[in-house]
Amino acid sequence: MLGCPSPRRLLGSGAGVGFGALDDVAVGLLAAAGHYGWVTAVRLDGVSGSDRFDAGLSGDLVLLPHTTADVLPDDRRHGGGLPPEVWTDTGEAARLADAAAKRGFRFGEIPYDASPETVLTRINTLTASE
Repeated sequence: MLGCPSPRRLLGSGAGVGFGALDDVAVGLLAAAGHYGWVTAVRLDGVSGSDRFDAGLSGDLVLLPHTTADVLPDDRRHGGGLPPEVWTDTGEAARLADAAAKRGFRFGEIPYDASPETVLTRINTLTASE
C-alpha cells in the first residue's frame, strides 16, 4: 500500500493554492494509478453526512471514517459506518453498530480512549453475521 497525502499537503498550504490546482493534482494522481493498474482508495475525513458526499467521486474504494452506515450510498465500494461514536457504551452506539453490521464493507478507526470491553462488544456485533 502506498499512502499519499492530500493534494493540499503536496502543494503546500500557501494562499495561492486554489481548488482547481488541488483538483488537478488529485485527478493526475488517480490517472497515474489507473495507468499502472493500482487499486485506489480515497479517504474523506471531512464527510460525515450524505449532503457532503459526491457519489461520482473517482477511486476504487471510498473510505468514510466519520459517516454512519445509514447515510452511506448503497454501493459496495463505499466503506464507512464506524465513526468514533460507535465505540462508546450507549444505546445509540449499539444501533449504529447494528446498522454497520449489515454492510459488506465497513471502515472506521477505534479511538485510542475507547473502552476495551466496548470495543470487543462492537467487534462481536460486526462479525456475528459473517
